Amino acid sequence: MISASGFEVNVYGNITAPTVETASLYAVAYSESISNSYYPAITSSLTRTAHITASVPYGWYNVGELISGSITDVQEDLDLFYVYLGDGSSQSSACGNINTRYRLDNVTLKDATAIYRATEDGLGRILFASSQYYSDGNIVRYWDGTQFTTLNRCSEYS
Repeated sequence: MISASGFEVNVYGNITAPTVETASLYAVAYSESISNSYYPAITSSLTRTAHITASVPYGWYNVGELISGSITDVQEDLDLFYVYLGDGSSQSSACGNINTRYRLDNVTLKDATAIYRATEDGLGRILFASSQYYSDGNIVRYWDGTQFTTLNRCSEYS
């Protein structure tokens, strides 16, 4: 059995990889993750599992053999705020029509670090919104699918 520690999943689904003791980490697979790199935000807490494969080190009779095990962590649900925003492929189009419902991880678009679709998928996962510009009518920001990259005023585009 592998002795592992350090596996964590935060509310945003970011993964801290596990470490193993007295073995060499060979592979880690995060069940139900996206591309084995992160989990989507969720509406209720879930236990997440990392399946670990490690190579037995020198000094053990089965040196070089692969052994496996699992470690779990609870991903807490994310508190999000519903907002109506404009969206579009340009800053001016996003500023012009504020009528689509989204979820933010902050009350204001200016202070948000992520934007999500308003509804969950069939598994209760909250998925990131599409890559495009978003506006609350005052400011406009570009979301690249994983982070906001700009912050401008809509008055510059009217």
